[in-house]
Amino acid sequence: MKFLFYVLLFGSLISLVGAYEINSPNNETIFSWLEPPDIILFQSPLLSISFLLILGILTIFILRFLLRVKLPKIGLSDRVLRSLFAISIFIFIAAWYWDGWWHVALGRDRFFSPPHVSIYINLFILFFSTLFLYKGSNNRIYAVALFTQSISLFCGIVDIFWHGYFGVEKLISPLIVWSPPHMASFASIFIGMVFILQDWIKQYSKNKDQLQFFQIVLLSGSAFSVLGILTSPLQPLGWHHILGVWGIVITTFFAAFYLIYLAYKMPQTGIVTLTMLILIVFITFESHTFAPGLSLPPHATPPFWLHFHATILAVVWLDFINLRKYRPVLMGTISGFLLALVYAIFWRFVQNETFSYSFNESILFVIAGTIGGSCAGLLYNYINKRKIIE
Repeated sequence: MKFLFYVLLFGSLISLVGAYEINSPNNETIFSWLEPPDIILFQSPLLSISFLLILGILTIFILRFLLRVKLPKIGLSDRVLRSLFAISIFIFIAAWYWDGWWHVALGRDRFFSPPHVSIYINLFILFFSTLFLYKGSNNRIYAVALFTQSISLFCGIVDIFWHGYFGVEKLISPLIVWSPPHMASFASIFIGMVFILQDWIKQYSKNKDQLQFFQIVLLSGSAFSVLGILTSPLQPLGWHHILGVWGIVITTFFAAFYLIYLAYKMPQTGIVTLTMLILIVFITFESHTFAPGLSLPPHATPPFWLHFHATILAVVWLDFINLRKYRPVLMGTISGFLLALVYAIFWRFVQNETFSYSFNESILFVIAGTIGGSCAGLLYNYINKRKIIE
């Protein structure tokens, strides 16, 4: 509860900066996007803060009420509710990627664009399926997920105010991902997904239910795809590549740690490969066409085939090896090395001048990827021995 309050307070403070009259490039306010366009009340930053605080407090009270009140039975079993949760979270994250494609290929036309509508419809479905799962099992994991989903929904409203005061981030800016509302929304959803994923993996280890395996695949792939969004400004082959080739140390570290965890908790089930395949499917949403007047980034993204071959080679073997013969450090090292090696070898065959890394930088790229994978293995080995994550 305190965590949610602090996030809401932080979101409100974002609008306080608007008191300095930092507006969008065409001096529009948020309500020039809405009907009627002559609403002047919320052009005041102080009123914006008050509105967000009231909305945040109201959100807390509604959530507390829903967690305590006895809800009517809806006649759906936990298996059905879990499937509804898994499918809605998958579509929800797919809509995030779709929204990214929409802004790049078609521009920003209106708030109620098809991707936005899909995002919020599935977020509400996700919220109520989680709520009924909590009521049916009294599992606190679902209560945590409800809080994180509420934060994500609230951040969507804060994001409207953010764009109203500060304008729309350009593609060339890492703020397209790391603006406070976007970051809080992505991170909160990811945290809730990881908590539920751990709980579902524990259940699967006991009953080996094939339907639950399908649910875990959708949830795992969706969570991994959110992790990809959070680290995308560091991706050396992405639009921002703010650390150059060394960005792969961090991106590989997080990805390898996540996948090593899956490999050890669900060995030889194919979960690692299936998780990566879902991310690859979402990557196909990347647009290589640009809306008129859109600022082009200086570094394009790789084609689909390069993503596919590099990532699949790095993870498939994790699903089919005997884990007793491989320590996490070795697993991470090999995965990081293979991933970076395939990219470094084949990016020179991409017919695009924006891929301008030299041969020496390619060598550093492979070294950096190997370091990231090794560090992930070291951390997992440390955490696993001390039973920090179950």
